[in-house]
This record gives sequence, C-alpha cells and structure tokens, in this order.
Amino acid sequence: MKPFVESRQIAALSAEFGPQAQALLSACERRGVILKPFYTLRGPGVQAKLWCQSRSAGQIIRYAEHLRAEGAPWVANLLDVRWAKSGPSVTNAAPGLSWHQWGEAIDCFVQGSDGKAVWNARHAGYKVYAEEAKKLCLEPGAMWRKLPDAVHVQLRMPSSPLAAGCSWPEIDAVMRGRFGASD
Repeated sequence: MKPFVESRQIAALSAEFGPQAQALLSACERRGVILKPFYTLRGPGVQAKLWCQSRSAGQIIRYAEHLRAEGAPWVANLLDVRWAKSGPSVTNAAPGLSWHQWGEAIDCFVQGSDGKAVWNARHAGYKVYAEEAKKLCLEPGAMWRKLPDAVHVQLRMPSSPLAAGCSWPEIDAVMRGRFGASD
C-alpha cells in the first residue's frame, strides 16, 4: 500500500471499525439521512499534504526535524515544503496522527434530497450522524469542543495515536509497514 492512497470504501477500514461504520450509515439512513463517505482510509502521504498546505515552509521544516529527533524519520520524509501555504487549514493532524491512517475514521457528507452534497455543518443530518455515532460508542467530530468536525467520526476517543499512548517510533514503524516506501 502506498502513502498516497485514498479510499471511500468501508471495506478499506479496519476489521473492528468497518462494521461499526456500516452500522452507523444504516442507522442514519433509517432516520432519513443519507451519508456518503468521502474519506475512509487516507494514507500518510495524503495526510502530510493536507497538513502542510496551511503551514509555512519554516513550520514544515521544523516539524520534520522534530519528527526525526523523536524517532519518526519515515513520517518526517513525507512532509514537503512545496505544499506550504497552498490551501486552507483542513487538519491539525500530522501524518500518522489521524485515525484515517489506521483505518479507524470516516468522513461523510450528507446527501441532500437533490442528490448533491450538503456541506453546511448546521444541517440536521450532521446532528443525526453525531447522535447515531454516540449510540454506537464512536467519537463524532461534531461534538469536539476544539475544532469541531461535523463530517468526521472515529473509533477511538483519544484524539490521536500519540494521545492513545503510542510513541513516535511505533507510529513511524506502523506507517512504514502499512504504507510502504515513500518513493
């Protein structure tokens, strides 16, 4: 698997989370809300690009140096200053720190009655999505106090693998093992 993989498929999620994600979408549909995944598994290369796009070249360089010092050279090598300041801020999770890289997160949009994506986080469908996620003991991003993310639901409650007790060398090894060489 390459670091720039992107998937919308439930089957790309972990064996533990995939069935729960499907149950979530089915529960929402029973309540009249159609949700469409636009991210399930997201490789660390994609995460790196999303993270870099709202940061300066200096911030990227410093963070890469930090990662190398912490024992995560493979993840550090995914960061690229060419992506600096190229887009809006869409994530605070550096590569390896998003549950998407672990197959334990899903991002969905509400499909409107016209068949088009509804991105307004205040739409009632996102409230249903969060409520049903909570019923399944999942963590809905819509309920985060800091930087709420209405489209996001994840399996675990810690914000990242680092917050869950993984070290940078462990994260680096898992990312390298799952996603292969960055070349």
